[in-house]
Amino acid sequence: PRVAKGCARPAEAFFKCFTEASKMTDKQDKDAGQRGLESCLRQMQAYDRCMTRALAKKPMEIYRVQEEYRVRGAQNSS
Repeated sequence: PRVAKGCARPAEAFFKCFTEASKMTDKQDKDAGQRGLESCLRQMQAYDRCMTRALAKKPMEIYRVQEEYRVRGAQNSS
């Protein structure tokens, strides 16, 4: 998981809670992740607030990719 400087405590609280609350009851348990998120909503909100503040302070770095990886506009292939 991504943890910005200063967000270690909320990140640890959220991921620990989520790991414990999202355990599958059996192999067919498709709702384990949703239960984990619902159970740890308060911790997730604290983590999200901290990460949003931390990432807003640091501008996003932009990289130039090689020509073959660039997205091009719609082209007709005739």
